[in-house]
Amino acid sequence: EVEAIAGSTRDVTERKRQREHMRLLVNELNHRVKNTLAMVQSMIAQTLDGNEPVDVAQDKIESRLMALSQAHDILTRENWQGAGVEEVVRGAAAPCQKGEGDRFDIEGPPVVLDPRRAVALAMALHELCTNAVKYGALSVPGGRVGIAWTRSLDGTALNLRWKESGGPPVQVPEQRGFGSILVERGLRHDLGGESRLVFETDGVSCEIVVPV
Repeated sequence: EVEAIAGSTRDVTERKRQREHMRLLVNELNHRVKNTLAMVQSMIAQTLDGNEPVDVAQDKIESRLMALSQAHDILTRENWQGAGVEEVVRGAAAPCQKGEGDRFDIEGPPVVLDPRRAVALAMALHELCTNAVKYGALSVPGGRVGIAWTRSLDGTALNLRWKESGGPPVQVPEQRGFGSILVERGLRHDLGGESRLVFETDGVSCEIVVPV
């Protein structure tokens, strides 16, 4: 009788664990869906908050949604446990490349970011790439972009630098667009770190510090 009771206890305990695990998964899914919808809502509102023609705004929205989708694809392959910085960087740069190493110089050690920071970094890099293609180094044949990152000496932070070269002379924009706002303010909020976008004459640079 004692053995039967012990066996029943183990069985009930396992079912309780499974239900608790399922509840946590559902709550996590709800949280991610809400965050994604909030990001999409903000993205659309910011894109439409201007005087651009509807077709131009539509193209920008589609491009940003595609970047968000690609970031989620990376995380899905990793079961939402995180994503490597190199994979995020190369994924963002891929649409601007014709071949391996065509326009980008990418280097850095293996570093894994949690899902929230991986998506935030992917979106920021997409905006930097878009700006470089339209106005910066990637708008001319000889322009290049260097993306390099290192870990801090104590291993608690990722330092990433974006630097354009070989493009047309840079002019400081009179008004900050959604891309600049996302790179600076959005990254500081979503990464819990720091970001600094500088419009240097010889090429746009961006310094990003991410807690790891």
